[in-house]
Amino acid sequence: MNGEKEGPFRLKEAEVRLYVKENDGWFSDESVNTPRAAVKLMSAVLSGLDREVVCAVNLDTKLRPLNCSIISIGAIDRSIVPVQNIFKSAILSNAAGVILLHNHPSGDTSPSRQDTALTRKAVLAGWLMDVPLRDHIITGTKEGDMYSFMENMPEMFRYPRDETLQQMAAELIGQQETGEEMTMQDEGKRRNDHERETDSGRTGNDNTDKRRGRYI
Repeated sequence: MNGEKEGPFRLKEAEVRLYVKENDGWFSDESVNTPRAAVKLMSAVLSGLDREVVCAVNLDTKLRPLNCSIISIGAIDRSIVPVQNIFKSAILSNAAGVILLHNHPSGDTSPSRQDTALTRKAVLAGWLMDVPLRDHIITGTKEGDMYSFMENMPEMFRYPRDETLQQMAAELIGQQETGEEMTMQDEGKRRNDHERETDSGRTGNDNTDKRRGRYI
């Protein structure tokens, strides 16, 4: 050290900013309050692609689109989607919610086990950060072909009680540690158990069924 006295440790301050590309854009002031409205909004991005592309639409408090972010460009049948990347632009945009979309170049919009597992992880992450995942939508090759997790599995998006949230987190951590994939039977059992627990804690004023198919 040549006899020089070391100075105090200094932590550099990180500065992160959101860069929004200037282009014609696809967005409007209309609320994206249904899966079909989300697909219509992003049709220019997801149509005619020969590989899987995953993107997120960031929403304000009135469900109006703020911007979109391309999260992953994969192969013809898979994409790698780190959950933190789903919410990166949402946090920088001060978004109040996120809609996740990706395409299936095969035209089959049926969700895979990986699609379902990703949705559960993203829902949990959104709950923890107060940036809820409103939906995960899979689009096909024909106009109107789509699969909405919110429409088909609405119970997945209901905010759980604390103990249910802890149980879900433990399940996800356990899967990551063992490297195991949840089977569709396990997923169905978990959804049924979760729905029963949620139903038992509902009040008489709950309008979840009346709101099915809309983002609230």
